[in-house]
Amino acid sequence: MRFSPNAWIDRVCRGTARRAPTKGLLVGAAVLLLQAGCARAPVIPPAPLITTAEELVILLREREIAVETLKVQFAVEASGAALKVPQRMEAAMVYRRPGTIRLQTFARMGFPVFDLVLADGQYRLLYPMQGKSQKGSVAELDHKGALGAPISLGLLATLGSLGGMFLPTDQVVLREENDQYVLDVMPVSEGGNVARRLWFTRSTLEVARQDLFDASGALQATMVYQDYRAVGSTAAGPLTWPTRVQAEDGMGRTKLVLTFHDVIAGLGLGRGGRGSLMRVLAIETATPAQSVALLDEDRLLADASYDARGSRGGLLLPTVDQVLRKAGVAAKDLDAVAVSIGPGSFTGLRVGLATAKGLALGTGAAVVGVSTLEALAAAYEPAAEVTICTLLDAYRGEVYLAVFKFLAGRLERLHTDAVLAPEAVKEALADIEQPVHL
Repeated sequence: MRFSPNAWIDRVCRGTARRAPTKGLLVGAAVLLLQAGCARAPVIPPAPLITTAEELVILLREREIAVETLKVQFAVEASGAALKVPQRMEAAMVYRRPGTIRLQTFARMGFPVFDLVLADGQYRLLYPMQGKSQKGSVAELDHKGALGAPISLGLLATLGSLGGMFLPTDQVVLREENDQYVLDVMPVSEGGNVARRLWFTRSTLEVARQDLFDASGALQATMVYQDYRAVGSTAAGPLTWPTRVQAEDGMGRTKLVLTFHDVIAGLGLGRGGRGSLMRVLAIETATPAQSVALLDEDRLLADASYDARGSRGGLLLPTVDQVLRKAGVAAKDLDAVAVSIGPGSFTGLRVGLATAKGLALGTGAAVVGVSTLEALAAAYEPAAEVTICTLLDAYRGEVYLAVFKFLAGRLERLHTDAVLAPEAVKEALADIEQPVHL
């Protein structure tokens, strides 16, 4: 049986190595101090003395179990023969133990590159700007297009500092090498061959490096973790996270450098002990009729709209401040900023994107790009399955167009965003058999 890097991801998605946690996850006072601007870092006690491989595995299992949810923001530099050109992206990942991962990536201007969801051993990969999507089993992800292998490697690199997951049947061997421990992991399914090799700094037991091998012993991936910093506390003790991770596949076809900006672990995906609620600030600046809204999941807390003609972007920040004050919410408590990415006014979109990125950098919130036409379709909320065509005036005698199907409460894109002459709209809808709602 061939060992794939996705086998580890598959364990995460299926939760095959989990056991019931003994305590809930506690967010340490150090995180609150850092969020409040305190410069003093929490003191990390020395790691416990490890004498056997079994003791180290127990410690790693306790660490992994204690991290029930995780929100991570980081920059990605990707290169290698697997990609046509080097890529630089911003990324936001949400992990909920034991089986759900969502990874979103954005180009430097804020436009979405892809949106990946993994759960129960399956994946769904969406390319918002192209209106394309694909899905399948996690084991197939490596072979799905030019981004399949880099995405798999990126997931491994992002979560690998936790030490990975272990099955009760895994055989482990520990040895000392200079100032590090080296742990070999040999799954029964691999016939006793080493599938993973991890290096740990002896003084802290932080993962310094991890290698993955196939059944023949050939190297499949290497990940190096650097410059750990304290990001909080869990039931298993202090939680530290690398500032930088370098990852490369065994053939050198994909190379990644991840630089982490923000890491938040907690009981829920919302901040401040609010359970699983996500507090989202939405910004719409694609047209002169601009608006700002604040939501807790699906519940609207406050909103405001204004006519932006002639304002040159000067009304957006005061409106954001007005909405936050009206809801009694501080900017630092935002989990995400959703911003329109067009089509629409170039100046309006640029102001909206710059504001969203500035808020994200200042608060640690994730940035999510939303198609203007898709947002219009989502607001329609029909009672039954229908096909929706959204249109916006593109000026110069043209219109922006996109087509969606509303199915089981979700939008499925049928036609990517396009600029057409009005007389071409009928032709674009000609192949759709159902009635179309405009």
